[in-house]
Amino acid sequence: ANYDCLCMLQKAEIGDRIYQISYSTFYYCYSLTTVSIPKDTIVFGSTFNECISLKSVVLPNGTPKVYEHMFKNCQSLQNVAMPKSVTAIESYAFNSCYSLTEIILHRGITSIGENAFIVCYSIESIEIPEGVTSIGGSAFSQCYSLKSVVVPGSVTSVGTYAFHKCISLTNFEMPKTVKAVSQYMFSESGLLKKVIMHEGVTSIEQYAFNKCTSLTSVEMPESITSIATYAFFYCHSLKSIVIPKKVKTIGASAFTNCRILTRIVMPPSVTSIGGSAFSGCVGMKIYDFTQHTSVPTLNGTN
Repeated sequence: ANYDCLCMLQKAEIGDRIYQISYSTFYYCYSLTTVSIPKDTIVFGSTFNECISLKSVVLPNGTPKVYEHMFKNCQSLQNVAMPKSVTAIESYAFNSCYSLTEIILHRGITSIGENAFIVCYSIESIEIPEGVTSIGGSAFSQCYSLKSVVVPGSVTSVGTYAFHKCISLTNFEMPKTVKAVSQYMFSESGLLKKVIMHEGVTSIEQYAFNKCTSLTSVEMPESITSIATYAFFYCHSLKSIVIPKKVKTIGASAFTNCRILTRIVMPPSVTSIGGSAFSGCVGMKIYDFTQHTSVPTLNGTN
């Protein structure tokens, strides 16, 4: 292919006799604004990768997936019409689609890959359809305008950094099927105020709520057994915490610099508290150990 010519292409009309558009066909066509694809043509691979001027695409019926890197860095892309034949959104599919404001995901999709929508600055809401079982790491990381996310009960795993730096997200309800709040899952989501976790969650992993500075309420179920290091690091607005009755360990710096945290109730199940777990909690007035028959092991400065 003559890439110098392709880079100047502004409009593409695919003929009816073209039944397949394969990998990287329009790669780096940075002037391409519109493309017309026949209804029986199947699109594969990273077809529109780096098409920075492309504004909208209608994927034809029969397209099986939104493939890895398919729309990566399509910075002007505002709308993608996705057929019901799509079963997966693969890794980096919409990475850095800055102008994408809305995406409709149909039933039939079963997975959303790693970094699928990372740095999609303009998406305001997302409804993940019933049937999706996994959300990959960093899938919605740095979606700065994202205010609303609906996650169905079919989801069993949410990867690390999934909603990292979603700075407009205010509330989140974990599906009942997810067993862990993964590492950095909501890290630096500064407007997040409330998170609901259901019975069945067993761990809050490292940095899960790191620097969620507006977080005032976390409903932790009794099924939780561990709170990892830095889990609530710099959660400035957190006022009180009741540690669930099955928690055995609280990691180092788990609640460091939770400045207005005034009261924490510690169940007798807790046997180990990591170093600096409550360092910088300058408003702390009550550590309630009244249920304990012995004091937990304190590792380092707390």
